[in-house]
Formats: sequence, C-alpha cells, structure tokens
Amino acid sequence: GQCAQPCRLPYSVEGGRPCDLMSLKDLCTIDLLPELMEAGIDSFKIEGRMKQPDYVYTVTSLYRKYADLYCQKGRAGY
Repeated sequence: GQCAQPCRLPYSVEGGRPCDLMSLKDLCTIDLLPELMEAGIDSFKIEGRMKQPDYVYTVTSLYRKYADLYCQKGRAGY
C-alpha cells in the first residue's frame, strides 16, 4: 500500500501542545545506539520507504559505521 505519511501529522502527549513528534530529525537514534545495543537490540528498522537510493545508502552506512564503532571501542570510544 501507499504510505499515509503519519510521521508528518501533529501529535500531542497527555494534552500537551501538538507537535511533530515523529519527524525525521526526532527519529534519528545515532546518539542512542549504545543504549539500544546494550538493551539487546541487534536489528534496527531504518526508514527508507519511498526514499532515494542515495538517502537509504547514507543512513544505512552511518548506522553500520557507528554500530561497528561501538562494538570495537565500547561506550568510552563511541
């Protein structure tokens, strides 16, 4: 099916001001990668549907780079 783009809709939490909670900038978890990996997550869903191949390649490459960096040097070297 076609993407309904729910990430572009405004949401509010507990009656707060509506905002773009699922914007692409907010979904970037590179900074959280050590915590996610320590929690046992070893597979990540990276958005890329209906994106240009260059975008998907860049995002995937960055997550691979930083996941490898964390595995090699741990949290101190991340």
